[in-house]
Amino acid sequence: MFDIDETILSQYSVSPRIKALLRGFNKLIDPKADIKLFYDKVFNILTAEGVGLDIWGGIIGIGRNIKVRSKADTNKFFGFQNSEQDPFDVSPFYSENAGSEIITLADNAYRELLLIKAAANIASTNAEIMTELLERLYAGRGSFYILEVGVMKLRYIFEFYLEPFEEALASRRDLPPKPAGVTYELLQIKTDETFGFEGSGMQGFDNGVFSPYDIDDSYIIE
Repeated sequence: MFDIDETILSQYSVSPRIKALLRGFNKLIDPKADIKLFYDKVFNILTAEGVGLDIWGGIIGIGRNIKVRSKADTNKFFGFQNSEQDPFDVSPFYSENAGSEIITLADNAYRELLLIKAAANIASTNAEIMTELLERLYAGRGSFYILEVGVMKLRYIFEFYLEPFEEALASRRDLPPKPAGVTYELLQIKTDETFGFEGSGMQGFDNGVFSPYDIDDSYIIE
C-alpha cells in the first residue's frame, strides 16, 4: 500500500509495535519493486534484457541467432574433372550451409534489430520509409541510398562495408521492408578506394578503381 498508516484503526494508531509489524509486512508484500523490475527487464523493449528481449523476439517474429558467412574459403568444393573444383579427399561436397556460421546477437544489437523488424512489420514500403529504417540500422556508418535498377528491382548501395552480421541482417527477406514482389540487391562501395566524378565524394582518375557492379549472386534477394 502507498500509505499503510491510513488503513490502521484509530485505537491502534498510537501503538508503535502494531504499526511496526504492519509496516514491515507491507514492505515485504509490496509488489511495486517486482512490477518495476518486470517493466524494465521485460515489458519495455528499450530497457529489456536477456529473456525479456527473447520474449519480444517471439512476439515480433525474429530470433537473436543469425546465419553469417564465415571467413573460411567457401569457393572450393568437390567436383569432377574440368569443373575447376577440387578432386576427391581435398574439399567437401557442396552444401548450402557451407562457409556459414550461426552467431548470437548481444542485447544491444538484438534490441536494434527488434525495433527495425517491428517497424518493418507495419511500415509503408516506400523509399522514404525504407531509407528512414536503414538510417536507424546503420546510423553513423556512412552514406547509403536506394535505386530502382530494373523492373520490380531495387538496389541498396552502401558507401561503406557491412560487418558479416550486418550483411546477414540486410539480406533477410523480411528486413529491410520492400514492396510485394520486388527483389533487391546489396552493393557495398568503399569510397576512399573507388573512382567517382567530382562531387561524388569518391576518388579521381588514377586514385580509385571502378565500382564493382558485378554483384555477388548471394546478395540478390528474391
